[in-house]
Formats: sequence, structure tokens, C-alpha cells
Amino acid sequence: MAVPSLLTSASAVAAAAVLYVSADAMANRRANVIKTGWTDASMRVNVGVTTHVVADRQLHAARRKLLNHAFSEGALKNLEKFVLANIREWCGYMAEPKENGEKDLQWGKERDMAQWSTNLAFDVLGDLCFGKSFNAMKQGSSYIQKLIMSSSVFQMTIAYLPIREFIFPLTKPSILFVLGNETIKQKVKYRQDIGAMVQDRFAVENSNSGKSDHDQRKDFFHYLLHAKNPETGETFKPIDLVGEAALLVAAGADTSSTAMSACFFYLVRNPRVLRKLQGEVRATFDDVEEIKWGAKLTGLPYLRGCIDEALRMSPPVPGLLDRRVLPGGMLIDGHNIPAGTVVGAPTYTVQHNEQYYPRPFEFLPERWVEGSEPSVTGFEVTPERVSMAKSAFHAFSSGPRNCVGKNMAYMEMLITMARTMWLFDIRLKEGDRSGEGGPELGPGRERAGEYQLTDWFISERHGPVLEFKKREVF
Repeated sequence: MAVPSLLTSASAVAAAAVLYVSADAMANRRANVIKTGWTDASMRVNVGVTTHVVADRQLHAARRKLLNHAFSEGALKNLEKFVLANIREWCGYMAEPKENGEKDLQWGKERDMAQWSTNLAFDVLGDLCFGKSFNAMKQGSSYIQKLIMSSSVFQMTIAYLPIREFIFPLTKPSILFVLGNETIKQKVKYRQDIGAMVQDRFAVENSNSGKSDHDQRKDFFHYLLHAKNPETGETFKPIDLVGEAALLVAAGADTSSTAMSACFFYLVRNPRVLRKLQGEVRATFDDVEEIKWGAKLTGLPYLRGCIDEALRMSPPVPGLLDRRVLPGGMLIDGHNIPAGTVVGAPTYTVQHNEQYYPRPFEFLPERWVEGSEPSVTGFEVTPERVSMAKSAFHAFSSGPRNCVGKNMAYMEMLITMARTMWLFDIRLKEGDRSGEGGPELGPGRERAGEYQLTDWFISERHGPVLEFKKREVF
């Protein structure tokens, strides 16, 4: 019998639990699969190995132990001041007034949230990784954003071509550079820019040696440079730091920016939800500078519910995370899957399963908040119901290869959304339909109230275009 080249599960929730989480947590066994697809293509067409794409389990585990140092709770506390500085700048741009002569001057300049959430995320990560901003907010964009998207499109296209094994030898950067491939030329420039920023950051770290612990700059680079595997004593080599920093920028920026632009999309189309969220934030904080990372912020159930619901409906990586079944095969949802089969559970499908998410195509943050009013949701939001919803939530993947920056992403998203809700009234630009679905987009994309993403392993998206007005505070 021929082995199918690709198999996605109709019972995606069960498949996700087997493929991406430990197959038997009590016995500490892992699913009999290995990474493939997009990540395999990335390994073949890029220089070096990063934690995100490495398939070998032992190497990944060793790298992950080092990377975890930069995302510990203690590290997040030291990183917060850099995140806050960029969010303050972002809020300043949201408040920029319109030009004289335009109508409704009490409302600020229109802002495309797909672009501006990306600008914020890139500047935050530039600051955290290299000690300097990419100036995406100041310039309105960055060549790096376009480069990362074009690189992802290139890799995703090659990853699923039937003749990819014949093409891979031709995708070496040296060959494509000679052939004049513009994406490769930009990637070379990016690596050179990253390398230069790493060298500058090394100089800053060297100057830290003469400073007190309190006065040292402690960002991602600091923690990665000083990270050491407690079992082996292994550290990151300088060349590894370049690759990991470049990875953090690409992967980190996409997740938080997609979630925030999706959240804004759903909020302005659901006035009841927007009013409720604004009420929760404004009743909790007396001043915008009170909005910082901590128990008071993370204790806002509706704010977290809005973000998680946006991540559920429009996950940053909506497609499947490919895994190739290893010799011996495996059992998925009662079916024997032979070795060599590529399997996966699409995140979008998992997170729209009606058994776990009643009314799956409706934006209902209440589904994440125990005791929410059934007249709003149409169903009882019991602790068991919330637990079921959480069990099928894979926006940050799950298991040993889940997103290492999950807590960092929540810090950025919670602070940004809370400060925006506290400072501004927001509205959709008149006539704007960017990000909406429609029948002209094809089957599955016809819902106007659903934020549309194109999956290139990072999400291509547009809008919504919003206007901001500073609220009156008495």
C-alpha cells in the first residue's frame, strides 16, 4: 500500500494532543514523529541552525535550555522597562492629530493596525535583542519586515513542491546571490546588519563589567550571552547568537503583532465587547502609568479573554505544523499511521472545533471567563467548559516545542491593549473593510466578521484601519 505524502486529521484536537504534546506524559514518552515541512526547508535554504527549526530532539532540548534563560520570570521583570518605553512611543503615534482641514479633527490620524502592531513588535524586539530600535515606528515600516515575509513565502513554496529535493541544491544563498535573487541579497544585508548590531551589543556587554548589577543593561542579549546549560556547561557561540537573535525578531514579532491587529479587528466590530473591555481597564487603573506587568494587569479576566479569543479565531500560525512519522509508525485517534507519512493538525481547525468552542465563528471573550452570563454566550461557562477550551488552545503550540516567548508575548499584548483601552476611544475608519472576509475570496473566507490571514508560517494580513481619540479623564 502506498504511503500518503500528507495527512491532516479530521479529529484535529485529538491529533494535536498526540503530535505536539507528550504522547504519554506519565511515561515521559514522545510522539514517534520528527519535524519536517517548512522547518526542514528552512534548514536547507538558510545558513546555520536555530532552536526554532532544528529537528534533532537532543539538540533542540539542549538549545532550548539555553534559550529559556532569556524568558524566565526574573528576566521578564528586567525586560519590562524596555517594552514599556516602546509602548509609550507607540501610544504617542496613535495620538497624532490629523492635518488641519480634515474632518473630525478630534480624532487622530488613521492607522493600519496590521502595519502599526508590526512596527511596535519589531521595535520592541530590536531593543531587547540588540539594545537599539529598528525605528520601524519612526519610519512607518522597515525593510526587515518585507524581507521576513518574502523569505517565508519563498521557503513555504519550496517546502511543499513535489520536486523540492531537486530544487534544494539550487537554493544555496551563494547560488541565488549570483543569480541576482533580490530576497537573498536582502537576507545577506540583514545578516550583515544583525552581525554589526551583535558586535555593538558585545561592546555594551563588555562595559557592563565595571557597573553594579543594578546599572547593567539586562536584555535578551545579556541573558543569552550568559546562559549556560547546568548539566553540560554549554553556552551559545557568537555565531549562534546572531542566528538566535534573528529568529527571535522574526518569530516574536509575528505572534504578538498578528494577535493585536486581530484583537483590534474584532473589538471595533463588536461594540458591546469594546465597551466592556474599556470599562474593566478604566475601572481598575487610576493612571495609565499604573498599567505594568504584574498581578493587577494579569488579573483582568476580560482583557485576557479578548486576547485569547483573538488568538483562537485568527491564530498567527493557522496551518499545520508538519511532523513525519518515524519507523514503527504511530497511532492517531485510533488509526495506524505508517512510517514516512507527514501528519499535522491545523491550528485553525483545532480552535474552531464546535465541541470545544460553541459558536466557533463568533467573537466571545466570555467563553474564557468562568461564570459569564449565559444570555451573552448561549451556553453555561463552567470551570469544566473553560478547561475544555484551554485544552484545545494551541496558538503558541504545545509540548516541548511550544513558543519559548509566550510569556513575553503576553506581557507586550496585555500592556499594549490595556494602555490603549485606558487612553483612547477607538473607531473603524469610515468605509474600511480591510481584513474582512467575503465570497469573492473563496470557500472558507466568506465571513465578513472574521479577520483574514494568509499562512506563510508567518501571517500575511491587512488592516483594520482605525482612528484614535484621547478620552477625557476627570
